Amino acid sequence: MSAHLQQRIERCPTPIREIAWKAQVRPRKRYRRLVARGKNPYVVVTAIAQEILAFLRAIAREVRSAPERAPEDLEGEGRGVAAVWRNPRQREEGASADPRAWSEEGA
Repeated sequence: MSAHLQQRIERCPTPIREIAWKAQVRPRKRYRRLVARGKNPYVVVTAIAQEILAFLRAIAREVRSAPERAPEDLEGEGRGVAAVWRNPRQREEGASADPRAWSEEGA
């Protein structure tokens, strides 16, 4: 594992790291076990995808319940990425909600 990836993992809260580790180990083991029992591989892949989605939901719940970090804490993270992320699809206040009018507003 690269040093950059290791540092990024270490910055994650412990509960999220534990959930992520389970999300790596458990589905692989379950896939092998179900296929070995003769289950249809397409059905098994769907079951594993549902399980991975459950892990993602658990991580999202943990992130939501974790205290938010101040923007100053985010400084220096990433590769030249701004500390506060702005959704490029989000329209400015007062802009029309109709996508057909967006090209006319920018002119």
